[in-house]
Parts: sequence; structure tokens; C-alpha cells
Amino acid sequence: MKTGIKSYKEEYPKTIMELEQVCKKNDGFDSEKDFSKYLEINLGRLLSDRGEKGLVRYDKEVYLQRFKPFGGNKPRIDYVVETEDKKIGVEVKHPTNCKVEMANAVSQVLYYIEVNEIGIDEFWLVSTYIDPIMISIIGRYKLPIRVFVVNKRFNCEVKPWQGQRKH
Repeated sequence: MKTGIKSYKEEYPKTIMELEQVCKKNDGFDSEKDFSKYLEINLGRLLSDRGEKGLVRYDKEVYLQRFKPFGGNKPRIDYVVETEDKKIGVEVKHPTNCKVEMANAVSQVLYYIEVNEIGIDEFWLVSTYIDPIMISIIGRYKLPIRVFVVNKRFNCEVKPWQGQRKH
């Protein structure tokens, strides 16, 4: 699988498989709520590590539609982050069953992209763990989702390879 990781230090994993192995180790978080609190505290650093312009503000648990659809709930994303030049929707995951939860997370973010009525420019999936197959799918189908792995040791963006897989 030709997937690369945009790393910011030499000690970071260099391949998707190395990253998957590192993620299997204890990430230092007890729950998704604990992970979300850590992200909230370190949001400015995460943005600057990604080369984003300054943090203007952020909101938690933001509804993406103005009105509740008939028979359903209003979808809401974990964070909407405003920088100096864009709005970023951030969905946070701390999966315990990685493959299923990551597939659900990608579907969830695609749904958010479709119902976005609040002008979010970019969608991020931030997780403590990744599934290489989901990263491959994001790249293969050129899905407009940026994926990040964050734990207490490092953070990195996982860059999907955007070519065709050979079967």
C-alpha cells in the first residue's frame, strides 16, 4: 500500500504499517472524552504543526443543519475550528474496535460534508488509531477528508496515496 505519513520529526513512523504498530501501543487516553479534552488543550499546536493560520476560535458539538430533518436527529460534529482563513470541521475518534469504528467515522464525516449548512471549508478526522484500508479508500476515491493521528507522543497527518491499487 503506497500510503505516506507527513511527519514532523525523524522519530515518527515513516510508513502506514509502522504507524499502525505504534498506534497499537497505549496512547495515554482512557476514553474519547479524555482524548477530546487533550485535543482541546492542544488545538493551537495541532493547527500550527499543520501549517494552518492562527486559531481564531472554536466551538464544540456544533450542529451542521439549521433544522431537524423529519424523523431524525440534527447531525453535529465534535469541533468547528475557525482559523484566519477557513473553517475546519473536526471529528474526534478514540476507537476500541478500529476497523469498524474507522469505517463508521469516514461514513459519518462524508455525511457531514453532504449536510453542511454552516460553511465548513475542510473536514478532519482526528483519531488515536488508523486503519490502513480506510486510509487507502480515502485516497483511492479522493475523499475530501484529512486524517490525523494524535497521541501523547506525537501527532501526524496520514497522507493517502491517490493512485489506483493494483489487484
